[in-house]
Amino acid sequence: MNFVAFMEVLSRELSQQGRMGTRLSYISTCRSVSSFAKNTSINLKEVFSKEFLYRYQHYLLYKGCCYNTVSSYMRVLRSVRNKAVKRGLIHTDSDLFDHVYTGSEPTQKRAISPKTILALHSADLSAYPLLKLSRDLFMLSFHLQGMSFVDLAHLRKADLKGNMIIYHRRKTGGLIAVPILAPARDLLNRYRNKDKSSPYLLSILSCADSKLKIQYSSVLRTYNRRLKKLSEVLGLSENITSYVSRHSWATAAYHIGVPTTLIGEALGHRTEEVTRVYLASFDTKMLAYANKKVLNSLFKMRTLNNKNVRLLGGDGHKVKRRSKFDG
Repeated sequence: MNFVAFMEVLSRELSQQGRMGTRLSYISTCRSVSSFAKNTSINLKEVFSKEFLYRYQHYLLYKGCCYNTVSSYMRVLRSVRNKAVKRGLIHTDSDLFDHVYTGSEPTQKRAISPKTILALHSADLSAYPLLKLSRDLFMLSFHLQGMSFVDLAHLRKADLKGNMIIYHRRKTGGLIAVPILAPARDLLNRYRNKDKSSPYLLSILSCADSKLKIQYSSVLRTYNRRLKKLSEVLGLSENITSYVSRHSWATAAYHIGVPTTLIGEALGHRTEEVTRVYLASFDTKMLAYANKKVLNSLFKMRTLNNKNVRLLGGDGHKVKRRSKFDG
């Protein structure tokens, strides 16, 4: 059977099952394999051979893919092979994937320096409105105790309770309470969702639940692409990604002496049950104090409760335009 045709069959099945994230992985793998083979008519037997898989892995590494990316593609192909064997479409050796990488390497999470954080917040990006939006979302994540982008995007209007945001982490389900300081309040007001029918606090997502995963994946790719472009426009030596704001907040907190237990609480690195215990011992005033301490160490602010505090916007030096940005 044709490989691409079989992948389309599996993609439709995954869509019917509501497994949209897995479906996107299958589509991405199919495109990658087709690009390598330079042939959309390649059949299953050709793909699921030791020689093809070995050459495909070499191709991915030559392109600059990391081993975790190689593993992601190979694990999808292994799943596809298993489905094809079950349906009697092919027969393969049991050790077919023993000679390609299907493991997992720990990713290196990097924080950017305080100097880079300051360069980001003070840069005048009026000539780059889309980059300015991405910069502001990055800084909002930083101001909200390193909130992950997935949690920022999925914040609900109901999560905003006075001067607090109380939400469940998408990754762990843990409950987190974030005191809102003046810089974050300014950004929240600027980008608040004005659509009364939408449940989302910010205008990042808009889709119904059935298409939410697809839209979020697209938004995340666009966000990371613009952050990379932002780094180029500002001439930064450090890479910026959606995760960097979170890791940078944690690193800044650690270096100024915030207890690691409190950092873990702020980032939600615990189960909901343990989080509730910590919320009882580390009250919101302590969390606000930790966040103020981090922001004061970077921005040298006397107070972060002043309504006139503006950490973002055109109060910095003009950035020289280096290249066009088409969004």
